[in-house]
Amino acid sequence: MIRNVEDITRVIDLRFGAAALTPTSLLRVAGWMIVGMLLIGVVWPASPVDLAKSPDNKGFSNTYVRSVSMDSNDPRGFAPVEHEDGFTIAWIGGSTLRTSPSGLDEYVAADYIPLQVQRFIPRLQGKPVYIDMYYMASARTFDLYAAAQAALSTSPDLLVMGLNPLWLFNEKTIQRRSNLDEGLAASDVLDVGSWPIRSALLSPSDLVLGTAARGLPAVRDRWSYAQDFQGPLDRLSPLDRSSPPAPGPLSELDEVAAFIAPLQFWAGYPKRPAQTEPTQNERDLGNLQYAYAGRSKFSDAVVGRIFSAIEASGVPTYVYLDAISQDQLQEPRIDAQLRLIEDHLQSIADQYQGVNLTVRSKSAARRLPPMQFADRYHLANARVFAPYLADELCERLRASDIDCTPEKTGNP
Repeated sequence: MIRNVEDITRVIDLRFGAAALTPTSLLRVAGWMIVGMLLIGVVWPASPVDLAKSPDNKGFSNTYVRSVSMDSNDPRGFAPVEHEDGFTIAWIGGSTLRTSPSGLDEYVAADYIPLQVQRFIPRLQGKPVYIDMYYMASARTFDLYAAAQAALSTSPDLLVMGLNPLWLFNEKTIQRRSNLDEGLAASDVLDVGSWPIRSALLSPSDLVLGTAARGLPAVRDRWSYAQDFQGPLDRLSPLDRSSPPAPGPLSELDEVAAFIAPLQFWAGYPKRPAQTEPTQNERDLGNLQYAYAGRSKFSDAVVGRIFSAIEASGVPTYVYLDAISQDQLQEPRIDAQLRLIEDHLQSIADQYQGVNLTVRSKSAARRLPPMQFADRYHLANARVFAPYLADELCERLRASDIDCTPEKTGNP
């Protein structure tokens, strides 16, 4: 006899098994979860992705060139769009893709090297050239691998990848964008050769969520749902979210009072005399030595998997080592350290002889006349670099029987 909710629950438990007590009950819970997520995706679709509003695309408007990278917390990673009427170039790189005479923090003044290259190659095979930039500031080696897998899955007409010598073989920092892990875990799982490097950084939850995201919009688009909910929830919150006034400078006594452990006092007080600052060349040498010490076996494996995936895809690909300020090359120790990185990159590239893959292991700074840099590793402008890359890309395309001749004017 059913008299209340408890009786209904008891009947369901008797017929189907109480939650977590039998396999049937677990299947029932999982089934209702899937049904609920499917209904959410149908009844309340997430807000569409608007890449025009992303910080990476702020400050310029171009129909043919844009960053397809999403928020660094968004598990979707990238949002490329198929260009049915165009020739698509997927261009992967970090902050070195940007140029700015005012510094890289000035979005309005910033420009992108791919945007300038497209002006020299506006059309290919009678189609307009579209460039999807997989732009990731401070991209590490594993980030490049995830981006390469995402880009290759779209079957672009040409893949271009810029490698920053500061991060390429840096064994201390392998990954920066862990939001790409879910998509990577669920992609090309039959690539047995990639299992060792994937298992080092990916988790079972990445595989489960990445697989679920393929069929459940509520899982795939949860970052958009979070953004949609954030505004209403903020308005309901009783917290005062206004910014407090900036504190003034602390006196020496206040600094001591701020210590929360005896060790802080003995480590920081009394204040030690200032040390002699290293020269800029010493900093540059230290950065490159830190970036490559000849022991980066994991990074070697990741770079090898990038080249292997490219080779297997058959997509024409051009990989280049980013330029550094040519002033640095005047210092023999910096020049020698960069050569170690270049030679090591070439030794890995030599293992992959696919006709679709071109790897320029020597820094472009060695191949070009002096260029203007915003700092030691980022160009202030691409007036020299852009036409050089346009020529290089056309050479790569001609090797794949695609007619390409850059326009010398560089006009859109």
